[in-house]
Amino acid sequence: MHALPEGRVVTDPDVIDSYARDRTFLEPGKPLAVVLAATREDVQVSLRWASEHRVPVVP
Repeated sequence: MHALPEGRVVTDPDVIDSYARDRTFLEPGKPLAVVLAATREDVQVSLRWASEHRVPVVP
């Protein structure tokens, strides 16, 4: 994800743990990373990368 500005991809386990749960009652997953998209282009780059690398995305 080199196309994203520095700091937009978070991999620190202490930070991404807070993103593991949503408002559903499903068992939480363990994110490998969190993308802090600031623009439409950030979203496009992130989803394109995930698709090319077959990485599932949870909005």
